[in-house]
Amino acid sequence: MASEPQKRTAARRWVMAVLMLAAVVVAAGVLFHTLGADEGRAAQQSAVEIGPQPEPIDSMTVQLNEDGLELELVWIPPGEFMMGSPESEASRGSDEAQHHVRLTHGFWMGKCEVTQEQWEAVTGKNPSYLRGDMQMPVDNIGYEECQVFLGGLAERHPGGTFRLPTEAEWEYACRAGTATPFAFGETISSAQANYNGNAVYGNGTHGRNRKSSIPVGSLYANAWGLYDMHGNVWEFCEDSYGKRYYDRSPEVDPANAEETGMLVLRGGSWRLPPLLCRSATRSRHPRDATRCDGGLRVVFVPEEESASETTE
Repeated sequence: MASEPQKRTAARRWVMAVLMLAAVVVAAGVLFHTLGADEGRAAQQSAVEIGPQPEPIDSMTVQLNEDGLELELVWIPPGEFMMGSPESEASRGSDEAQHHVRLTHGFWMGKCEVTQEQWEAVTGKNPSYLRGDMQMPVDNIGYEECQVFLGGLAERHPGGTFRLPTEAEWEYACRAGTATPFAFGETISSAQANYNGNAVYGNGTHGRNRKSSIPVGSLYANAWGLYDMHGNVWEFCEDSYGKRYYDRSPEVDPANAEETGMLVLRGGSWRLPPLLCRSATRSRHPRDATRCDGGLRVVFVPEEESASETTE
């Protein structure tokens, strides 16, 4: 049996051990809180650098159901720009030959990617792979599914044509007057767009990897009031993909109608590094297949504009 002095010594050692453990727990909590506060301050600083969100030139809405659910579109004016990327742009693709493009007609474009709620209101179902919030972009769709949705919009809002954007329209709208790799400048941050922030572009910094799409319009708009043009989900375009199409494409209102079996995708997605979310990045996907991180953004051309496009 232990003597009384031995028992007292053991008790003191036990008390000291408990106190040391408590101190470690408290210190860890303080460190965690400090790191969290630092991260929060960094996010706030990023938001401050971007400034207020731009207002669109003009906007219109399409009513989707009797409950008042709407699809908002913003006006994209006609104009000209340099499509593709300069040879000096880091990580550019070999299919991005820079060339001058002129778009002779303005058009209405979805302020955001189509949400799961909007898709379900029009088609009656939600095919999305990623779920959890109906304001997340619809995904897991392909070209044929897009046509069903666009047909449903036409029934609800006659007087024009609903379609996917041409590749030139998409890049023109994404750039919104810029000539840099991103609509936000020479680099991008995960505070501005939803991509894999474990990777960086240029002089950028590491950021968040959210590992999922997020509700549309959660981050920052470009100069024309369009959200999520970089990242979140890939966006289908109307054009067929051609690796060398830029070498022979017309300067005025280009649209590749050649049947290649592949459709153009633009914008990158939540799971990709920023280099694949640049304004000039081109990707492709089989026309007859769905894509788990593929979504869409709608274009509407009023009847008078549709008629003039047909006659020119």
